[in-house]
Amino acid sequence: MTDLSFGVLGQLTVQSAGTPIRIQGRKRRALLAALLLRANRTVPVAELIVRMWGPEATEDAYRGALQVHVVRLRALLGRQGAAVPILNGANGYRIELTENQLDLLQCRALLAAARTARAAGDLPGESDALVRALLLWRGPILDDVAFAAPRATDEDRPVEELLGAAERCAEVELLLGRYERVASAMAPLLASFPHREVLVERVMTALYRVGRQSEALEVYERTRAVLADRQGIDPGPALQRVFHAILRGEPTVVPRQRGIHEPFPLSRAIPAQLPPDIAHFTGRRAHLSAVELLAADQGHGVLLSGRPGSGCSALAVRWAHLAATRFPDGQLYVDLRGAGGVPKAPGEVLSGLLRALGTDTPPSADIDEGSALLRSVLASRRLLMVMDNAWSADQVRPLLPGTGSCAVVVTSRFWLADLIVRDGLMALEVDALTEAEAWELLIEVLGMQRVVAEPDAVALLFEVTERLPLPLRIAAAWLVTHPDSGVGSVVRRVMERCVGDPVERMRGALGGDPRFLLGERP
Repeated sequence: MTDLSFGVLGQLTVQSAGTPIRIQGRKRRALLAALLLRANRTVPVAELIVRMWGPEATEDAYRGALQVHVVRLRALLGRQGAAVPILNGANGYRIELTENQLDLLQCRALLAAARTARAAGDLPGESDALVRALLLWRGPILDDVAFAAPRATDEDRPVEELLGAAERCAEVELLLGRYERVASAMAPLLASFPHREVLVERVMTALYRVGRQSEALEVYERTRAVLADRQGIDPGPALQRVFHAILRGEPTVVPRQRGIHEPFPLSRAIPAQLPPDIAHFTGRRAHLSAVELLAADQGHGVLLSGRPGSGCSALAVRWAHLAATRFPDGQLYVDLRGAGGVPKAPGEVLSGLLRALGTDTPPSADIDEGSALLRSVLASRRLLMVMDNAWSADQVRPLLPGTGSCAVVVTSRFWLADLIVRDGLMALEVDALTEAEAWELLIEVLGMQRVVAEPDAVALLFEVTERLPLPLRIAAAWLVTHPDSGVGSVVRRVMERCVGDPVERMRGALGGDPRFLLGERP
């Protein structure tokens, strides 16, 4: 048997033992591309139908046609004796691949290696991993695939990951004194993405540091014209500061010459405080897309609110991990403890955030002064902030940045209307999973065979948990530790407990809170 390999970081490519395979037909190409963008994860039937036939297509009408395309795609991929990795999942399909079989997976593995090197202070190692990841980028991603619906988050996310990697790579190369490499290697990328201000700043700095001041100023002017023409805005404060510093010939822009083994020191701390990503996170694709759209609207934060057990925190942490590479100045995370215990005071949180950002100025006991200092520190940074379990608007307001360069996600059990009306946060309500998402969650944790053996009991479990992620995860965790028990036994235990919300009933019925299996952010 021969192995298949695929490429999505450019035009769609398929090879079997080095021999190209041509995938014909718009719908079949859209099917394969949708599976590859979500490699090793089940893509629901309904989503595949939308990608192939458009938003108006219904699952009932097109399920059979989708099955035909899957069968034909499997036959095409297996013609040369290759092992076909397209598998049936929970009401959907998935393609199972290794890093060596898909350029997107290989790229993400290299980006993970770069983050590890960064945490260890190994700038040359980080640069090597980032450069190898960027070399996999062959051009506009999947521009030869025609999806029947508007581009989804999954199509745009690899571009954002690669652009974030390019911005960080340019920064690392500057720190290593490799100014010519930044000026030459990033110029073609800047031509395709002239609106990426962080990348523009890095290229301008590199050009200036090698004595090409006029070219650096020309890059700024092109960027200013593009932003004015396409978006009707001026360059941001950070880019303007670099422009004026170069214009005035400030020596701070040109540090004394250093060799490759004597890197220019990091001028500020780069926090990476996000908790570990959520194991077996399933569903919430529409919510992830919505957070992506809202967070892209600079100047606004996002408020995720929902009742206990709805998974606001899990959603925020998952999106933050997906978006982290786009924020080269780091990620801040704080649990405000509004979901239980004593909520943290704003002054305590301000002190922790300022320490994480490396400020040498001790925060004032006055909340307003501490808040102003935080806004000053954040003003020139492109950073992601997650404020989890907020208790009130007054607790959150002193922690908000003053500019749109930072993305902010706040989660709360409460509808903090004052943050929406006064502070301009965009609200998104998080509630129950869809039935398909709930099935997917149980199958991810327990396996297909164990879940489909009791469809009636699963339906009752959905009813008693109201399809909320946390009580479903508690039930699944209990079943993992009781392999001889079935879903029906959990349902019977819970139905005997008639009081409390779904989370309280589930915890009480199963004899405790098995968070050791779930992590701290269900």
